[in-house]
Amino acid sequence: MTDTIHIRKLALWTRIGITDDERKEPQALFADITLACDLSLAGRTDLISDTIDYRDVARDIRALGNHTFSTVEHLAHRIAALIKENYPVTSATVRIEKPGALVCFADHAAITITR
Repeated sequence: MTDTIHIRKLALWTRIGITDDERKEPQALFADITLACDLSLAGRTDLISDTIDYRDVARDIRALGNHTFSTVEHLAHRIAALIKENYPVTSATVRIEKPGALVCFADHAAITITR
């Protein structure tokens, strides 16, 4: 049995991009996170200590905004690695949206990885 925790449209401000101009100012990105885990104990006990506190996950992910990245792929990989190292999950799916990446052509560009 696999249960899931979802965090949608988590706002991240970070310096990201290939060019120096892109990395000059922090940009807003949005992350969708899906954690595959076992939530059955928390379902029985109703205790936050028996589950993954999504506020903690969000705080840890947002702290990555203090770093500079060239690609959204690397940021997504770092988020997935952070989750896998610190929380009892069987997998983490990370989708990152970069609004304005394709100005005049699309609302945003996005990537999704599962680790």
